[in-house]
Amino acid sequence: MDELSQAKLDEVVAKDIPELSDNDIVFLQARRGYLNKEQNVKFASVLKEKVEIEVPVDATYVSTKDIKKKAASLGIDHKGKSREELEVAISTVEGPAGANKPE
Repeated sequence: MDELSQAKLDEVVAKDIPELSDNDIVFLQARRGYLNKEQNVKFASVLKEKVEIEVPVDATYVSTKDIKKKAASLGIDHKGKSREELEVAISTVEGPAGANKPE
């Protein structure tokens, strides 16, 4: 796991279950293989929970190939990573959508 994703995982696993956002839950579910036994027990209820993240109406589809290209351009190692892992890594580097855009 790259350093940014590991930092995000450390941040998420430090939270209590009621503090988890839907994005945190999806992040944990995508990285359940990185959790230790204690963390798997702590988050067992949310690891099996189905969470749907609302996609903005104006969102456009971006191919996995384009996501890998973007990750590579940001210096993120994309080999062996899922689309979800790459999206989180990219958002970690870029910040929330629109956060770096001038008004």
